[in-house]
This record gives sequence, C-alpha cells and structure tokens, in this order.
Amino acid sequence: MNETLKSYGLGISIIAVKLQNIVPPKGVQQAFEDVNKAIQDMNRLINEGKEAYNKEIPRAQGDAAGMVQIAQGYGSERVNKANGDVARFNSVYEEYRKAPDVTRKRLYYEMIEQVFKEAEGTTLIDRRFDNFLPMKNLDKAGVSK
Repeated sequence: MNETLKSYGLGISIIAVKLQNIVPPKGVQQAFEDVNKAIQDMNRLINEGKEAYNKEIPRAQGDAAGMVQIAQGYGSERVNKANGDVARFNSVYEEYRKAPDVTRKRLYYEMIEQVFKEAEGTTLIDRRFDNFLPMKNLDKAGVSK
C-alpha cells in the first residue's frame, strides 16, 4: 500500500493497520475461537506462574536469610567460646608457671569435682585420715568403695 501511495505522490505512508470487528468465515470460525482461547489460557497460566513465583520466592529468600543469620550467630558463638577457652588456658598457664604444684593440685581437684558432681553415694573423704588432707588416695590399689 505504501508503494502505491508513494507512486501517486500523495506524501502519505501507512504505519499500522488495525482490523476491528472481524468475523471470520464460518468454516474457520471454530479455529479462530480455539486460537483465542489458547492465547487466553496461555496468559492465565503465565499470570498464575508469576503469582506462585511472587508468593514462594520471597518466602524462600527470607528462610535462606534466616538460616544464614542463624549460622553466623552459631559461628560467632563458637569463636567467642574458643577465645574464652584460650583466655582461660592462658591465665591457668600463667598461674602454673608461678606455682606448678599448687596449680596442678587445684586442676586435679576441679577435675575430680567435675567428674563426681552428679554421682550419688560416692565418698572421697578418707575417714581414717591416712592422708594429709581428709581425701581418699585414689592411687592406692585395693581401696574399699
């Protein structure tokens, strides 16, 4: 059409042709309706997919961010505990360097207390006072329980 109009020298050019109220011939009308229905179904399914995406993806991203924060908190907790353990070890080591025997005995008593703190009926007191401290000598063989 543009070539024909150009040959007439009218200075008119057609940019778009829009057909309105088109009625297809009776033999192909069913096919036209099927195509229109397929396009509508396609658009509906695309919109449902976008809706599901917009519903699930932000929730999943939130869950992932929560898991990352929990992991970071756990990591910080472990690092802080390790730093505390190092500080405790360094302080015990410093005291050990000052008085090795006293520190060794204190650590031994703390360990014994930790081991037997929940045990019922365990007696660590030496009623016969065979030792300097009234504690049983756990090194001797044949100590009665």
